[in-house]
Amino acid sequence: MARQRKIDKARDENEAAAKAVASLVGAPRTYRKQAGPTVRKVEKMVVEMNAMRTSGDWSEARPAHLVALYVWAHEQVYGVPAAELVGLNWLAAASASAKLVRDEFDNDPSIAVEFMRWTWKREKSREQWRRDNGKDGGRLTWRAQFQQRYVLTDYRIDQARKARRGG
Repeated sequence: MARQRKIDKARDENEAAAKAVASLVGAPRTYRKQAGPTVRKVEKMVVEMNAMRTSGDWSEARPAHLVALYVWAHEQVYGVPAAELVGLNWLAAASASAKLVRDEFDNDPSIAVEFMRWTWKREKSREQWRRDNGKDGGRLTWRAQFQQRYVLTDYRIDQARKARRGG
């Protein structure tokens, strides 16, 4: 067997690499799977959430239904959609809502919905004041709703005050 010179070996390896690249260039492009729920799944969650909202029965609610409720309330109060809730952000919001329900509401989504109802009633009042007084202001983000606990603390303070007043 003849010895191959280094230069010949490098040329052969280069040609093999060139053929591999050429075969890849001609191959159809593959796409990475979309991160987060598809548009169809989000639409399904919204339809199911609306049925729950109308009936008042949240016993079958999953974390994504709470995210859909957040999106609906956001549009009702501010008049614009929560555009950031797509793809990975939707997944993050759903994960945060699941943790909130598990850690703070004894795995009962109905209690979490009551918290959200209180939150958005308060936010609607605040937004109306901003508009009436020509003030700019923030908004209730999904992170404030599901992840950061200061809104939850405000809710619990309000509940304690009502209990002391007897109402």
